[in-house]
Amino acid sequence: MRDTITVGNVELNGGRFCLVVAGQDIPVTVYEFKILSCLMNHKGEVLTFDQIIAAYRGEEAANNKGSAHTHVSKINRKIGFHFIESVRSIGYVIREESNT
Repeated sequence: MRDTITVGNVELNGGRFCLVVAGQDIPVTVYEFKILSCLMNHKGEVLTFDQIIAAYRGEEAANNKGSAHTHVSKINRKIGFHFIESVRSIGYVIREESNT
């Protein structure tokens, strides 16, 4: 992972293992960090549920869409807006310029 990934005013800092939104540190779990890293590294691309789950749980944990939805919902609540958008029946995406 790159040291820092930035989309809009959301920054994921791999060196410090933290999420920064509009200059404020936001605590995240390991799973949330891995999901954000995966999606932010592929901003603008729709990733399937299985791709996202594999990013934080490994290939053996595929087909657990509810788990992915729960983590994404928690991330969006922590950030304060729908940074990660749902793509119905497919997965999730972070747009190139996220609504901030």
